[in-house]
Amino acid sequence: MPEERRSQGLFTILTIRGNIPVMNMKKISRGGFINGAREREVTLEYIDRLRIATAAPKSSRPTIGGNQQKVVLSKCLFADADLLMLDEPRAVSTSAPRARFTPSSASSPRKASPS
Repeated sequence: MPEERRSQGLFTILTIRGNIPVMNMKKISRGGFINGAREREVTLEYIDRLRIATAAPKSSRPTIGGNQQKVVLSKCLFADADLLMLDEPRAVSTSAPRARFTPSSASSPRKASPS
């Protein structure tokens, strides 16, 4: 996850709904066509899990620093990477979101595989 979330982590011309699934489009598309219902479901899941403040995910763009960071983190989590490196993950604008952000709050929904 980049340090400069606005210039390196977001597609500023896209909405929140357009940003979150962009790093793993194969999970929401089939035959080259995006499944709009699945895209919406994924977006709402991450908005809820990371408490992204938005009026409407389809039309809103993340403008506040803490919400930008949450959208970038959502993109990274949805990508299902084996390793996620965060550069100053708690560097948000206020202490309330900083206190809420813990590694467990951003955990992937996948279940751990038995060893």
